[in-house]
Amino acid sequence: MDKKGAELSVNVVIIAILAILVLVIVAFIFTGGASKFSETVRKILNPVPKSNDIAFAISECNTRCALAKSGTDESRFCDYTVKNVDDDRDPETDTKDLDCPDVPGVDCDVSCRTM
Repeated sequence: MDKKGAELSVNVVIIAILAILVLVIVAFIFTGGASKFSETVRKILNPVPKSNDIAFAISECNTRCALAKSGTDESRFCDYTVKNVDDDRDPETDTKDLDCPDVPGVDCDVSCRTM
């Protein structure tokens, strides 16, 4: 028995499935789905806690200050915002977002340029 006809149809089906898959991926990228997907993955891998205490903010900003002083990149300190800081440890008051230069208790002599 000659199976050439059956092999050809299986090959065509596989190529058609791959072509459709490529088209779906290209459409996903161009419609902005890739950025939404990467943002979702980023949130899963690096979640923002509901609140950070002031000690965390000071520690994080001091680390970024040391990196900025080493000449790595001053924007690591100047442009970083610690999200949801609870600076008074009172659960009744709202948390706020603080830029590293504005975190109380952080003394960094890195020059943050303003534009």
